[in-house]
Parts: sequence; structure tokens; C-alpha cells
Amino acid sequence: PDTVFCEADSEIVTIVIMNLSGIPLSEINCIYSLDGGIPVIEPFTDTIAPFSTDTFNFAATVDLSEIGNHELLIGIDLPLDVHPENDTLNYSILNYTNPDPGLPEAGEFCNQKEVNIPLDGMVYLWNTGDTTSSILITESGSYNVQVTDTLTGCTGFDTVDITINYT
Repeated sequence: PDTVFCEADSEIVTIVIMNLSGIPLSEINCIYSLDGGIPVIEPFTDTIAPFSTDTFNFAATVDLSEIGNHELLIGIDLPLDVHPENDTLNYSILNYTNPDPGLPEAGEFCNQKEVNIPLDGMVYLWNTGDTTSSILITESGSYNVQVTDTLTGCTGFDTVDITINYT
């Protein structure tokens, strides 16, 4: 399965453990490893009834601060498991950057100021209600924009204070 994040940092890893046997299970080690790194191993201390599930949240978070593709291996280590082939899952994690609208610095302008964001493949929403990549500012005020990447769903925000002087 694929999972998409936008500028993720430390994330909690949660797994669902299924007991497909007819006996209660306990003393289970839960494991995750990011990008083939050193495995994080934590004990699941409860007992799972036959043909039931339970959820486990790792205390150690996974560091996804590096932008790009990651592989997350999650699983359990159950002593004497007769079907160890169903004990692990691999996840592809895509961590994208949020778009940067790059609004100009605050300033004073004569009569009007056109603000243009030259980013392709984006959806724009200004606090003025405009949904275009540029707006013409004719009144002093604080202007902000939300820019959403149509491919990744990642969103960036920016604000600029503009003062318009009429001559």
C-alpha cells in the first residue's frame, strides 16, 4: 500500500495485529524499520483472544522528515508461528514538499499592486475569494493565499501586508 504525506516529520506507527489461530496470543514483539534501517522492536503486552484483533501504537515515532520516497516494513515476531509469511507488510511512503506561494515582501505601492504566483498545476484560494494565480490589489490590507498542488494534494500558505498610496 502507498501512503502520502506532505512535509511529514515524526509520525506515530500503528499496527493492527490479527490472531487467526484458535488460541490466545501473547508475548508478541512488534517491529518496524524505515528504509532498511535498524529495526524498532517493542513488546505487545496484552493478550489477543482467538480470531480477534488488537491495535498497537509504537512509543518510538518514525522520522519521515526527509523529503522523498520511503519504505516502511511493519510486522510482528511471534515465537513458534506456523505462518510467519503473513507477519510483515511493506508500505511505500511518499513525502512531498508543500508548495511555496512566494508572495512578495510587505510594502507600499502607488495606486495598485499586481501579485502573481507563477506555479503550474496548482489550485489557488485567496482571502479575497479569488481563485486565480494572480490578483490586482487596489486597497491596503493583509492578503493571504492557499496554494494546493493538484498532483500531491499538498498545501502551502503565505501572507503579505500591502499598503496602497494614491497619488
